[in-house]
Amino acid sequence: MGKSDAEGIALFNEQVNMTADELETWLEDPQSRDAGTGVGIESGRRIVEILRKNPSKNPDAYDEVRPRTIYSAFLSGTDQWVL
Repeated sequence: MGKSDAEGIALFNEQVNMTADELETWLEDPQSRDAGTGVGIESGRRIVEILRKNPSKNPDAYDEVRPRTIYSAFLSGTDQWVL
């Protein structure tokens, strides 16, 4: 069974423990390519976009991005990254 929107956002907020700047720096580092595939890197860039729109990760402020998109971007990245 899938997660509700609220559960997906809560999981994203809990698991994404970098700021947009920190994640962007990591994605530009050659080590990030060793930690995953292109799919993970693409998901990381999507997560950066999401964090830039809502840097405080306020659950009520994700109105421009559908919660399913947030959760999907997160899951795609975690399937690829081993940090």
